[in-house]
Amino acid sequence: MVTPCKLKKGQTKLSPEQSAFSKSVSKIRQPIDTFFSWLNEKFKIEHASKVRSLNGLIVHIFGRLLLGMLLLIFNW
Repeated sequence: MVTPCKLKKGQTKLSPEQSAFSKSVSKIRQPIDTFFSWLNEKFKIEHASKVRSLNGLIVHIFGRLLLGMLLLIFNW
């Protein structure tokens, strides 16, 4: 996973190369992070407290994704 550069302790600002790298990474990651945040807020994917197995987790996640896609397609 690629992450933006962060300031180290005592560092006041990033170098121009680090700043450019951070901006390009953030530009790519922002829409992805926004989508998953919306998905979790809307369909509560992280609320899987009753899931007891890997298969149950997979069914939970894909069921929620299917519900989200159906709602988007049919505008419910």
